[in-house]
Amino acid sequence: MTGRRMIPIVGALALVVAMPLQAQVYDTAVSGENFSGERSNGAGLTGSGAYASGTQTISWEIVQTGNMFSYTYNFTGFSAPSISHFIVEMSANCENEQSACLSGATGDYTGEGEWGTYSGENPSNPNLPGSIYGVKFDTSNDPADFFITFMSTRIPVWGNMYVKGGQSGLWNDGMEDMSSDNIMDFIARPDTQTVVPEPATMLLLGTGLAGIGAARRRRRQQS
Repeated sequence: MTGRRMIPIVGALALVVAMPLQAQVYDTAVSGENFSGERSNGAGLTGSGAYASGTQTISWEIVQTGNMFSYTYNFTGFSAPSISHFIVEMSANCENEQSACLSGATGDYTGEGEWGTYSGENPSNPNLPGSIYGVKFDTSNDPADFFITFMSTRIPVWGNMYVKGGQSGLWNDGMEDMSSDNIMDFIARPDTQTVVPEPATMLLLGTGLAGIGAARRRRRQQS
């Protein structure tokens, strides 16, 4: 009798685990297969002004070595106008651990990178949707193609990036819909976690098994 009563619980759990999870992508862990990726204008990126159309592309390559991650971003096709600065989003609590979130940056940029919260209300970030907390890098010699590499102890998650050239701006589509369930709307960037969280399915399985155990204990007590 007890076994027959358990069948609906186990069956429901299996169904939940098997169902695809359609949930917000923003700020969730990036799987290893997406440690390399690319977004382009009209396919994950949206622009304004001269960047409203064109062949602008942002690509990334992430390599893990021990507990460190190397992040490399390439920006191509940004002629007329060329890039003047770009902003890489960071998690808010990086404010207290900036060197752990981003260090050892190399590339064609000037200065050390400026941490802050940036919005489209500032004329230097034309048409930036909402606001973004992160690091702003000014480029040197206003390049059409550009790259930056930096180190971080933080795992990759899906987030945002913004590029400015002249009076034009370019950003990933997710900045206009942070609740999107499409990974194509976001770009991989560092989080503030150093340990990769368990997959959602494992969490569901653990929760379901805990519920089964509790049900068994109640039946023993009742008998």
